[in-house]
Amino acid sequence: MTDIELQQCAKLADQVRYGGNPEHKKNPGDFGLISPSGARPGKSLCDAVNIFSRKIALQYLQSGLRRGLISERFNGAWPQNIWSVTNNGDALEA
Repeated sequence: MTDIELQQCAKLADQVRYGGNPEHKKNPGDFGLISPSGARPGKSLCDAVNIFSRKIALQYLQSGLRRGLISERFNGAWPQNIWSVTNNGDALEA
């Protein structure tokens, strides 16, 4: 990734917001979500990596952007996927 692309990612990191998805949460934490009654097959849960705080989830999302851990596919100005790694080494995808 070029320096210019990383600068663009850093700008997105300053603008990004995280709302969460109830299909990925058994315990809704402070996300203000109502989790579905049954887990959707194939969906991983944030609970497995102990992310229950919207603030922490946003920090990981911003970290992934700042590092340029993004997919090549975009929806408008935003990458389709953003990856990050927790302090414990767990991989995340948003």
